[in-house]
Amino acid sequence: MWFHQHFNTGTAPARYLAFKHEATSIRNEQGVPKAWISRRLGGDQIDYADEPPAIRKQFAEALAKHDLKPRMEEAYRAELGETTTKAA
Repeated sequence: MWFHQHFNTGTAPARYLAFKHEATSIRNEQGVPKAWISRRLGGDQIDYADEPPAIRKQFAEALAKHDLKPRMEEAYRAELGETTTKAA
């Protein structure tokens, strides 16, 4: 078990494609992979809104090397509202 994340710090859009064998993933009682479910709801997914500040800082620093700035604040706020609402 480990966490991993993909970041694009370049100047062009990126696409990530993952292949995996789902039969071995840990699933909840309904059969949904726990990696797809927020930790706030009992899964294993760390939501953007729950990222440690050090991760956001490191991402911002990597973007700055290309004169870019993060544009994730709206996504963080939206996701925080979603996960708070779902958990309530």
